Amino acid sequence: MTTRQRKGVKPATQVSFSGRYKELMDGTLTYDDLDVEELARGRLRNKNGNFAGRPPRALPTEMVKAMRREFFKRGDAMFEDNYIMAIKTMVSIMKYSDDDAVRFRAAQYVVERIAGKTPEHVSISVDAPWQVLLSKILVPPEELDNIVDADVLDEDTPL
Repeated sequence: MTTRQRKGVKPATQVSFSGRYKELMDGTLTYDDLDVEELARGRLRNKNGNFAGRPPRALPTEMVKAMRREFFKRGDAMFEDNYIMAIKTMVSIMKYSDDDAVRFRAAQYVVERIAGKTPEHVSISVDAPWQVLLSKILVPPEELDNIVDADVLDEDTPL
């Protein structure tokens, strides 16, 4: 009995596509041609422009990955296109809002974007006793050049 014939194991299903899915697989339709909703759903509209009917049972992994890449590429482009406007909006709110709490939050956001956030966690570490002892015994290599006088001891000479 082979792996595919064992009880409970289904053989690989051959999936065929038609319509716009077939065009996408053939390359006559590109991911640039899809709208944002199709990319977000991971599903193509039918010939009437609707999402009617059941979605395909299986899609090739590369198709799904390419749709996600295109979706996020478009989102990143929207952020980049509106970045300056978003900053101007925050500064405008900071300057002209009647609500002091809103003005404070906007000002805090602007300052944190420029100067960075104040750390929420401060970590203090103490060296273990053996680390302190080693640091007193061992000489860093850069200090070896500054040694002017030294006695050479035989291996048999006790320290």
